[in-house]
Amino acid sequence: MKRAFITAVSAITPIGETHEEITAYFQKARENSVECTYFPLPVDSPLVKPVIIPNIASRSDLPKTHRLALHAADKLLEKIGVAPDALVFGSTTGGIDCTESIIKNKCGGSSPDHSIFSISEHLGRHVGCTGPHIAVSTACSSGSLVFKIALEMIRKSEADRILVGAADTLCRLTYHGFNALQLLSKKGSFPLDAYRDGLILGEGVALFMVEAADTPPLNTVCELIGVGLSCDAYHAASPDPEGDGALRSMKNSLRDAGINYSDIDYINLHGTATVENDKAELKAVRSLFSSQIPLFSSVKGGTGHTLAASGAIEAYISTICLSEGLIPPNAGFTHEDPEIGLSPVTGLAYREISTVLSNSFGFGGNNASLLVSTDYNSKRSFNLDKIVLNVVDYNCLTGAGNLTATLDAVAKSGSCAGLVDIASNVVGLDPRAVRRQKRLPLITLSVASSITAGSSVSAINSVYLGTSWGPMSETFDFYTRLFASNETFGSAIDFIGSVHNAPAAQLALMCKAKSANVTLTGGSTSFYQALFSASLLSENNETALLGAADQYHETLLPIVDPRFNGVQNGCDGGALLLVNASTNKQGLSIQPVFYSVNTHSAVDELIDIINDRHDMYGVVWYSTVECLITDKSSDDQYRRFISEFNRYRHLLDGISITGRFDSSSSIIAVLACEQVLNGSIVVNGIEYSSRKTEPALIVEFGDMIYAYEISGKE
Repeated sequence: MKRAFITAVSAITPIGETHEEITAYFQKARENSVECTYFPLPVDSPLVKPVIIPNIASRSDLPKTHRLALHAADKLLEKIGVAPDALVFGSTTGGIDCTESIIKNKCGGSSPDHSIFSISEHLGRHVGCTGPHIAVSTACSSGSLVFKIALEMIRKSEADRILVGAADTLCRLTYHGFNALQLLSKKGSFPLDAYRDGLILGEGVALFMVEAADTPPLNTVCELIGVGLSCDAYHAASPDPEGDGALRSMKNSLRDAGINYSDIDYINLHGTATVENDKAELKAVRSLFSSQIPLFSSVKGGTGHTLAASGAIEAYISTICLSEGLIPPNAGFTHEDPEIGLSPVTGLAYREISTVLSNSFGFGGNNASLLVSTDYNSKRSFNLDKIVLNVVDYNCLTGAGNLTATLDAVAKSGSCAGLVDIASNVVGLDPRAVRRQKRLPLITLSVASSITAGSSVSAINSVYLGTSWGPMSETFDFYTRLFASNETFGSAIDFIGSVHNAPAAQLALMCKAKSANVTLTGGSTSFYQALFSASLLSENNETALLGAADQYHETLLPIVDPRFNGVQNGCDGGALLLVNASTNKQGLSIQPVFYSVNTHSAVDELIDIINDRHDMYGVVWYSTVECLITDKSSDDQYRRFISEFNRYRHLLDGISITGRFDSSSSIIAVLACEQVLNGSIVVNGIEYSSRKTEPALIVEFGDMIYAYEISGKE
């Protein structure tokens, strides 16, 4: 098994960019605050101003989050000078700062770099990465969760050199959203202090090169030894008050690394300075370490809460702790909270440190704890049996309705395209669970309910959900109210519901799924990224909901996605598969086959793979959400593929069946399951048959090319 070593780091944070600047900041041990000039704050606001970073001069045509990421990438490339073969990146805001200006000014423009995945695309092109681009959005745990995906890619030999990181910048949505939740401080950020009254927001980025090796390379900074994930499945925005999810996250990281709690020298707490979050986290720390609690602190009194970037920035700070033997002081702490009964480090301390635990927790109860170490002599062993995702059940929701209605429409007319009729598909849902939910979470909850109602599975452990645009209704409604009130009032409910991982959090609440809860937002590759992540992270005997969903929004979608300008008939929907992870294939299964940037050589590689196995595939499904809407050169690659295989395989155009929306591949997956399970599928009166032993191949063309297969009994 290859080990994962961090060989280069770069960051832009409110307390400095370099190792030396950040160390100098800790010597002062003070809170930090800089005037915000992005947008007007309420004149009479008693809130402490957010922590910001001066504008990055380069690429003024891009949103600030993108510019931060590219600037950090330039710094990293100076140290390594070699392209990664994969990229895993996290964010919550993407390019939304540009989008909100368009909505406010009603200028009719577009925001082509709104999406979180667009950061990965720009980064990938900038550093020359032609392998997988994975975009993660699990709120404030994103910057730590990305390390888990990278770690498993290395352990399972999916990549040898991975660019990992996260970035977020300040925007109206997050500032006014946290204000509506009454979570912003009126006096300063004092994590863990008895008189803490809330967080201050920050922004920043941190990037890492993580490399596979048997022994530490010469330029090693530290080793990434383990990452633990969990989900509270307790509330959409509030943590489990007993800290159960945080405790499981930390325990899982220790198990993942193969070490004991006594091996931890320092804990970098999530420590947001909100009353309940700090209390729950330290309850978890006390439960895990009992009377042998290591030194601990939170750095958010200086950096502010940088949302998705916080996990990455604090991982960067953890590498400084290891190299310098320093414990960062907890800025702003003066009074121990009697309900907690624990005090952090308040002055800069130097100790011999070899292993650091860093926590990141987010909306939806998404928890991630990572471990970095310089103890390279430790002997660790892991069970790396190949995991098969066996499909237990599945369903979908399309313009035609549920799976039964969808199959009927496809058989008769060749299409299930259209808008989901929400009213007729939420009848069976618990009114208490859905009374405040809008279009996208209702789509996912309806599909999940239809699966779980008839399933014999006793428990669902995890959720892997892809979505290109997230909850658009909540986002647009938040801005509508905010701008109608002259940027004074934001809706707390819409803010909570606007994060990309809100639908996955609702699925976890419905199913009490307390293991990994991962939201992938990769444009038209969102479903594949969810599948790829599930194949990497699932453990033997775990059961998960795997799928993707997107909603149509007639006002916001054309702004954030120019491909849909002028589209008259919108489509949306989603699908979920209930999968069981096992070391043995048990009937119907789904697995990733190929993923690359769309290049001539990539198409050649995919064609070679399929030619080598062409006798296997009964039906090949293909999808072209991107390249048939925009006139890109990737059209040529797609047409070359069609010409190659139209001679001897059944080819089915998935988009002509589902309609054009980014998560349509999840619908195609469900239709392919039906085709493989039954040996045929009827499309527009024509039967496409295959032997039941023949798997189906699903291929999507766009800026990225990916393929996965669904197979039945062997």
